[in-house]
Amino acid sequence: MDEQADLGRQQADLSSLKNGPPRSEIEAQGGLKLIYIDPPFDVGADFSMDIEIGGDTFTKKPNILEEIAYRDTWGKGADSFIAMIYERLILMRDLLAEDGSIYVHCDWRLNSVVRFVMDEVFGRDNYLNEIIWHYRKWSLPVKFFQKNHDSIFYYSKNVQSPSRVFNVVEYQPPSDGTLKRWKGKKQNATFDESGRRTATNLEEESTGSPLSAVWEISIINPAAQERIGYPTQKPEALLERIIKASSNEGDLLADFFCGSGTTAAVAERLGRKWICSDLGKFAVHTTRKRMIGVQRRMKSDGKDYRAFEILNLGRYERQHFVGVNPNLREEEQRRQVAQKEAAFLELILRAYRAEPLAQF
Repeated sequence: MDEQADLGRQQADLSSLKNGPPRSEIEAQGGLKLIYIDPPFDVGADFSMDIEIGGDTFTKKPNILEEIAYRDTWGKGADSFIAMIYERLILMRDLLAEDGSIYVHCDWRLNSVVRFVMDEVFGRDNYLNEIIWHYRKWSLPVKFFQKNHDSIFYYSKNVQSPSRVFNVVEYQPPSDGTLKRWKGKKQNATFDESGRRTATNLEEESTGSPLSAVWEISIINPAAQERIGYPTQKPEALLERIIKASSNEGDLLADFFCGSGTTAAVAERLGRKWICSDLGKFAVHTTRKRMIGVQRRMKSDGKDYRAFEILNLGRYERQHFVGVNPNLREEEQRRQVAQKEAAFLELILRAYRAEPLAQF
């Protein structure tokens, strides 16, 4: 299978959102207010997965599409990753609302490269933060400091936009020294659980210290309910902080490397609308299964939930969709192929809300 063609298909899907009929629907929803992406940056990772079916466990090996989708080498090393992410960030910038924000997740392998690309595409003036996600894990006996953090680059489409959303959703607990100074001035100073100061200090009321760009959030515990065994799964607490900070209820957000579907799951739970996509078939079906679970939990809790639509538009889907029984007579095979081709074209037209061209 042609790797470049598959990469081109992913780019074409993004282009269809930018230039195709879905663009008008995105604009009607107020535009994309937030994009979060966690592109593949784990060099040489093994994305085989153990799947339990009944009482048996099977090892699911990655197919060629998933190997392409989840390896930052993309067959040609870091240079081709840079070319890939640059082209897609340009499309994302054009899809993002004028007052929207974008968060790009990476680690020590490519964080310096990603920062340069982001400056080029979004402009250095629109850089807001390098968020350090620090997590604890079992220490290894190595002769250097433990690599226990990732970088998340936070940019705005237009930092000067008066409607850009930034909600201070968490506060840092005050240090012992600050607590001592404040209580020395006002003996009845109190703080809520998040560290927000709730008492008046002399004539001035303090709301505490807003969260810094260093986040202490645990990685997903193997026994945690949210863990689904996906190799690059990120904790819901991480996405919840990002989504709450840079969007409001009812806003539309997107994740174009959705992987295990964490962004969609958290967005749905927080009352946001979402668009998610991925090149890997297993990622798409994992996200689908996860979202059905989210709907069931919301229903059992008596909360409103919305239907979602899943569209598989890849060439590999066409091959499966149009396939016929090779044991049929040639004439019958041709008839079935013609019928299935027509049905497949109808699916594509419906998915993109398009009309057929006569005599094309």
